[in-house]
Amino acid sequence: MSELTAKIARQSKTVLMLARVARIILYVVLGTMVFLLISTWLPGDQPIFRLGNTEVFATIPLQRLLGVDGGAEELAQRLPAMRTDLCVQLLAFVLAQLLLYRVTRLFTRIRECKDPFTADVIKPMKAVAILLGLLIGVENTILGVVIAFVIYAFAMIFQYGAELQNQVDETL
Repeated sequence: MSELTAKIARQSKTVLMLARVARIILYVVLGTMVFLLISTWLPGDQPIFRLGNTEVFATIPLQRLLGVDGGAEELAQRLPAMRTDLCVQLLAFVLAQLLLYRVTRLFTRIRECKDPFTADVIKPMKAVAILLGLLIGVENTILGVVIAFVIYAFAMIFQYGAELQNQVDETL
């Protein structure tokens, strides 16, 4: 194993550790988002069950969740927009979770391969490009498309490098 390959393997290990930590944090955020989304549909003033004398609630009361002091009219006006925002954020967090999973697979393959110019590295790189474009596209469509194209272009460069590597290997 060359010095450069060992360095890449060490750096990949660091990226993998950071990706795992980020995935754990994202699971917590995903759970919170689902809880908030459920809170917009289920009444928060009714317990879902009782354990002895203790009442267990599944949601946050909507007046507290939305910060509404007024009546049902103000609550009814703000609720659809909040549900839409929460659904968009939930979609973004799910895409981010998928993206981190793909990044983990990409860096695992980079660490295991002796040469990054292989199909095992190129396929996950293309998937990362597509998922990153979708993730950024949820909030900012043009920026998401541009970043996806840039990363996809890097994947194509790696694919070209893999073809050149195969030609060099065949001539030797």
